[in-house]
Amino acid sequence: MKQFNTITIKCLFLVFLGVVLTACQSMQSQGFSPQQIRILQEQGFEAIRDDEWMLSLSALILFGFNDDQLTEDSREQVQNLGKSLKDIGIQRITVEGHADNQGDPDYNVMLSQQRADAVATELSALGLSRNSIQTQGLGSAYPVASNDTREGRAQNRRVTIIVSP
Repeated sequence: MKQFNTITIKCLFLVFLGVVLTACQSMQSQGFSPQQIRILQEQGFEAIRDDEWMLSLSALILFGFNDDQLTEDSREQVQNLGKSLKDIGIQRITVEGHADNQGDPDYNVMLSQQRADAVATELSALGLSRNSIQTQGLGSAYPVASNDTREGRAQNRRVTIIVSP
């Protein structure tokens, strides 16, 4: 009887181990594929968490002062980025709009939301589902450069794009 219990326990342990390994494999398959990661890196994205990548500072999409319209260069950059994301099957996108600290903070939140919406509209025009693109206006809360200089303020008038599997 004692031997039966040991065998039963070993079998149960192996079944449990199999379930755990299957669950781990399922969790891993929900992440980005190696091809998706390669393309994201080529586009300038950097990993910020295991399951999220953000467009790096070297590929900022910038806006003019008090402006929510994409420049021609930024429009082209968004189009190239959108095509790449669509080609590799990226579905979940968050566009965060940002502003410099000039002017009324509430206005800057609204302006940054309009910037995020402008990028989302451009991405959806490329065939990405607008329902899978979330937008958020963050105003001047997260500067990437000093707002004490004209150049720094220009860098803060931007959007960042975050993708997740």
